[in-house]
Amino acid sequence: MVVAVAVVVTAGGLVGLGVAIAAIPLMVGAAVVVASALLLSLSRRLLWVLALVLFATLPLAYLPVPSGLLTVSPPVLLMLILALRTVLERPSRGRFVLSGVVCLLLGFGGWLFVSVVASDYRSVSIGWFVSYGCLVVLPALLATTDPKIRDALRYTWVVLGALLGAYALLEAFVLQANPLLDPVYARGVRDPLVQQWSVYRATTTLGHPVSNGAFFAIAVPLALGAALSRRSGFAAMAAVIAAGGVVASGSRSAFGAMLLGAAVVVLLPAAGRGPRGRTDVVARAAGVMAIIAALVGGTAYLAARDASGEGTSSARFRATQIPIALQRVREAPVFGTGPGAASFSEQSLLARIGGAGAFESYWLELVVGAGIPGLLLGAGVVVAALFVALRSGAPDVAGALVAWTVTATLLNALEGGRPDQLVLGLVLAMAFAGSSTARGSRYGLRRGSALHLAATSSTDVEHHQPGHSRYGIRPRSDVP
Repeated sequence: MVVAVAVVVTAGGLVGLGVAIAAIPLMVGAAVVVASALLLSLSRRLLWVLALVLFATLPLAYLPVPSGLLTVSPPVLLMLILALRTVLERPSRGRFVLSGVVCLLLGFGGWLFVSVVASDYRSVSIGWFVSYGCLVVLPALLATTDPKIRDALRYTWVVLGALLGAYALLEAFVLQANPLLDPVYARGVRDPLVQQWSVYRATTTLGHPVSNGAFFAIAVPLALGAALSRRSGFAAMAAVIAAGGVVASGSRSAFGAMLLGAAVVVLLPAAGRGPRGRTDVVARAAGVMAIIAALVGGTAYLAARDASGEGTSSARFRATQIPIALQRVREAPVFGTGPGAASFSEQSLLARIGGAGAFESYWLELVVGAGIPGLLLGAGVVVAALFVALRSGAPDVAGALVAWTVTATLLNALEGGRPDQLVLGLVLAMAFAGSSTARGSRYGLRRGSALHLAATSSTDVEHHQPGHSRYGIRPRSDVP
């Protein structure tokens, strides 16, 4: 009797397992259809916010997920859905016109594609190109059609900077551990993340400390800009907490980037402030004092790492890698070795000189991978974004761009982790989102110039009364 029951149960279990396995494709397909329907029903601005939130809270590079998910990550899918929504909705909202900014972005993306085709490491470069195109080039292009996403992104970045910055401070200076994710990080399939530094470095939900430092360094100028332009107590608090997050990350490049980005915000005028009055002077003085306080406190903490053997070898490697990159550029100056394959092609040599087998510089990765034309076009995109941000009266976004540029110069932001590419994409999106609403110029760039985007109809511009922007940041229509 017992044997009969066991046979029946086993047979039933096997049949059930077979049915379940056969139904998996149907279940996955149904889940994709339902998820796509939900995402298509959300507003475009909410999709941008969701992409940023998913990036900041989902450390894919350290989770036991298929490697393909690092290329086609959830933010990639969100960007593709945004592109589809843009194509479907634009005919009823206005004609899209090519401009200098759009042509530059398309030229940069086109050159990367040419470099991929010419690469000897095509199998590596193709996956990288898909990720970079969807997370960097596509967001920047899409932002030129929607001037309203800038407020949504910077508001979300400030909130995340405050929340994750608070967690970083608790992790680094109180717990000396990451109770939420340490077990996951230690079991990382591709690159286990464990504390191996002279000082404890925060990992939060962003993963590697350098990723944390870059994220918080960008959050500081965005929060400081909101604090100065809106007299917002929350934004001022967020700036302080995010600065603490930079210190807790133990990243020296991020610390310098934060200070330079904050200086841009304090020194340049923002749209909508009006004439400088006593309140404005006091606010700027408070910003300068906050920068000085961060400089003093952060220097004391980072000095311990800077004096350690680990910190010294890290700094030495960043200088030693330059001759290797230059030699590779001399060998392939036009097309490079292939975008996304620069570190892969020199992995063993870079490991022998004390690194982790990768170029620790976005710009070195770019010039080695895509040649000198790729470097010039990539730098041109960043410079154009900086001018557009300044022209549209957004020194906080310009400060964020400066912060990203400094951190990326000293870390492998191009090839290190494909989901991390979204950081550059969203910073560029915040800059280019203001290109279609800029009126006049304080920086010598005329309306209708090559940097002006004539792509947006009047229905795309949100008209508010002064002080009534949804996120509390005055739109350009308030500027006299």
